[in-house]
Amino acid sequence: GLAAERVVVTGDPRDDVLLIGTHESRRGAARALLGSSVGELGDAKLLLYAPTWRDGEHDPGVPSTAEWHAIASYLDAANALLVLRPHPHSVGDYDAGPATSPRIRMLAAVSQNDITPVLPAIGLLITDYSSIAYDFALTGRPIAFFAPDAAHYEATRGLYEPYETFSGGTAVASWTELLKLLTRIDRDPATLGALQRHSERLATECHTFRDGQSAARVYTEILARLGASMTALPAGDSITVETITLEDGDTPALRIQGSGDAPASLALVGSRRRLAASITGSAARWSAVLPLLASRWGNEASAPPSGRYHFEPPLTLAGSAPTPRLLPGLFRVTFDAAESVLSLTFSAPLTDNEEGRQQQARLETAYRATDYAPLNAAFFESFYGQTASGNPLALDRALAVARPDIPRYWGVRDASVAVPDGAIALIEGSEEWWRIRGSARLIVINDWLRNRYRKRRHQTVLQTWHGTMLKKLALTRSGLRLRPALATLRERSRWSILLSQNAYATRIFRRAYLYRGPVWEEGYPRNDRLLTGDATAVRAKLGIADGVKVLLYAPTWRDDRPDHVDHLDVSRFTSELGEGYVTLIRGHSRTLQPGSDVHAGGVIDVTSYPDISELFLVADALITDYSSVMFDFSVTTKPIFFFTPDLDRYREVLRGFYFDLIPVAPGPVAHTAEELVALVRELPDVASRYADKYVAWRAKFNPRDDGHAAERVIARVLREGILQ
Repeated sequence: GLAAERVVVTGDPRDDVLLIGTHESRRGAARALLGSSVGELGDAKLLLYAPTWRDGEHDPGVPSTAEWHAIASYLDAANALLVLRPHPHSVGDYDAGPATSPRIRMLAAVSQNDITPVLPAIGLLITDYSSIAYDFALTGRPIAFFAPDAAHYEATRGLYEPYETFSGGTAVASWTELLKLLTRIDRDPATLGALQRHSERLATECHTFRDGQSAARVYTEILARLGASMTALPAGDSITVETITLEDGDTPALRIQGSGDAPASLALVGSRRRLAASITGSAARWSAVLPLLASRWGNEASAPPSGRYHFEPPLTLAGSAPTPRLLPGLFRVTFDAAESVLSLTFSAPLTDNEEGRQQQARLETAYRATDYAPLNAAFFESFYGQTASGNPLALDRALAVARPDIPRYWGVRDASVAVPDGAIALIEGSEEWWRIRGSARLIVINDWLRNRYRKRRHQTVLQTWHGTMLKKLALTRSGLRLRPALATLRERSRWSILLSQNAYATRIFRRAYLYRGPVWEEGYPRNDRLLTGDATAVRAKLGIADGVKVLLYAPTWRDDRPDHVDHLDVSRFTSELGEGYVTLIRGHSRTLQPGSDVHAGGVIDVTSYPDISELFLVADALITDYSSVMFDFSVTTKPIFFFTPDLDRYREVLRGFYFDLIPVAPGPVAHTAEELVALVRELPDVASRYADKYVAWRAKFNPRDDGHAAERVIARVLREGILQ
């Protein structure tokens, strides 16, 4: 019965400890803490059994004497320790466990009152209906669900979702079944992988924030609501300013005024954008103007990407914060300042009739009910509107040449996304975005359309996808659950034509999506510019000096760590190579929003660079792991290095491969950073050593990447009357 404004999404402060620092530091601290309570841990794998309570009823999970002995036998065979953590209100005697085996340890609430800091030490959690599952899911490790009383518990206490959904359909009802499951996990990578993927699902669904700042958000919200009636948290080295105003017009800017010594510099910083202010004034009073439109990578000045921004150095506002503002066509901005450090949040420039859940529901209802007249136009979208790039961009350019009279629209997440010359940007969720998606004859995408799309009879959906695949996808992934399988089939049903780079990819697409529709095997349009583009112009955009060797590090994402791109310490790597090298780090598109730029000498973070094809042009060599970029970069015939520190885990647990990469790789494979440094220093020799494998690779994967793929695809679109 609470009003919406009284329920604030901040993240759970108790989980900050699971997210701050490195994996190694968290694990080390957790093991030390646990060891101080339960004794020496050695090198054993740690299992934690943490059931919830039963509202005063006896805990049905307490093992019998025979079960205790069976548990002890398993622990001996697996070199594991079982840590028992009954709920503080639990009713049941677990003392027989530690008496049966030294591998069974009791962790009572009196010895460790907060369980969360211990979780990074645990290799596998065993629980039933406890919320500890949501906390532990942040570690990315597997959860075994053990529920001997599921039907009774659901009938008497109740659950918010079916237990099969919460448990991923893997729950067992007895210790005998649980020990069998634990044995399968130890022996079968597919079983382990399925449980880890379910942990990631729980983490994704439960945790809006995974940045370790939830406690800070709670305190900020308290201060914002209590205002002057409460003393603010110390702002550290923050600077108190008197006013901040938003000036609109052709060049919107923030004007900030303060007294006393002016800061040496002032910037507004987001995860992928830094905006600098110009500062003027006397010793007693100063003023700063911070333009909000800026150019990056040599493009026209654009609005800041959506997200939260802070000031460097921090600013504390003495007066009241400006009210939220909409600058049409640019952004919405809100200010958070009450008695605390000032921050801003930018979002897409939707109007009052478009912004918010209710308005979007109204627009979607109208979209689904409207019988739109066909519009002879093309609608493009790349990676959910985060960029205008890839195959859709190349096809836009080819259509502009072949038929400049046909309108070209681009769906974009906000006004920071630049669209090609002559194209029209449509902010996702705007009335015009809904209308064009319902009326355009041609829809060109490279990822899923998602549920907010309803295909009309007059529409052709050209799915260009975003790469030939080494790693398994869609229906061929192991451990796929029913719900994502059905979503995959529903998405596939929206496609009219599928674009494929080569015959190998065509076979995989057919299998992975059970796709029986037309496949155009024309090569990849995005690779055309690898044969026609200007590397000199791109080097100038990036500010790379002549004579410097350019290494492009472009790893794929990890399903268990979707916001991280740190498998190679690029700063240390570049430093060890010495002078004469620069490393471009390019995170996967799925890391664009949750991640942040790397700042280090000799390193340029190009994750937000609009088009990776231009980066291929300037790179003297590619470093990747399992990413589909390997199939595109080979068009250039330049050296490729494979850095695979987690090869076994990625192959056997996270994803799996369609073929064994190592024997056929067109370049050397390194498993450690030291090996990679040594190999890169041999750059001139790599091409000759791998010449035969490179030729075979290109024959299989690049037979139609000849610089004319986009031209061929658009010719077919026009020839078949898809556009008139």
